[in-house]
Amino acid sequence: MIAAACLIALGALIEAEKVTITSGGASFPAPAYLAAVAEFNNLYNADIASFAYAVSDSTTGQKNAYSGLFNFGGSDVAINIAQPNGTTLVALPAIAGGIGISYNLPGVSQNVKLSRTVLPRIFDGTITKWNDPALVKDNPFLANISQTLMVVTRSASSGTSQNMFRGLALMDASTGYANSPFLAKGFKLTMKNSFAAATTASAAIIVGSVSYTMTYLNQMEARDLELASPTLTTTALIQHPNGDFMSWSTSGGQIAVSSIDA
Repeated sequence: MIAAACLIALGALIEAEKVTITSGGASFPAPAYLAAVAEFNNLYNADIASFAYAVSDSTTGQKNAYSGLFNFGGSDVAINIAQPNGTTLVALPAIAGGIGISYNLPGVSQNVKLSRTVLPRIFDGTITKWNDPALVKDNPFLANISQTLMVVTRSASSGTSQNMFRGLALMDASTGYANSPFLAKGFKLTMKNSFAAATTASAAIIVGSVSYTMTYLNQMEARDLELASPTLTTTALIQHPNGDFMSWSTSGGQIAVSSIDA
């Protein structure tokens, strides 16, 4: 649905000797960084004593890189923290991916279709029932499912959250929805039919175990959740601007990334 570059915020320089690398931040790039360090050591016999990546969120990655606590920080969003002491963070695009909408809907085998007019209204609290007429329009099989659609939210400092809100704002703009709430500075998901997950992992666990829930995850987390609970959790089909409903795919992600202006 959304292609988001993951940025590395550089902190202190590392000397070319035996080193311990301390880093952290966004959850999305963590597996790629760990794999890259292992491969680098294997290929070049590098003397990296240890490499630690503490998963938290993009804002924490930026702040800790700036303070020097991390050698580098992982972030899913552009640098957005104050830099008052003269030190300047440098962002290097490292990895890109997409966001999937994962949900737990017992007894339903079809993929739920989420249009560009419906998806933002789920995440601003306008649509609160699985059988809301706007949802049933594209998903007739939801007509008799009257349960509340519970949205599992993420921290506003999460890069996935920030990219999700940006994408929803763009959807509102493309459909002519006036006064999109996702454009508000510091927007937070606070609707009554929601509860907050402390981490990405906990959001996935909640949706994997609690019926009638929905959340947003990066494509790897959404895939892992679906593989772990194939009879309970599914990833929604999202409407493309051309009207088609599409699942996330590697080829679709590559097309999105290739369209980004350098």
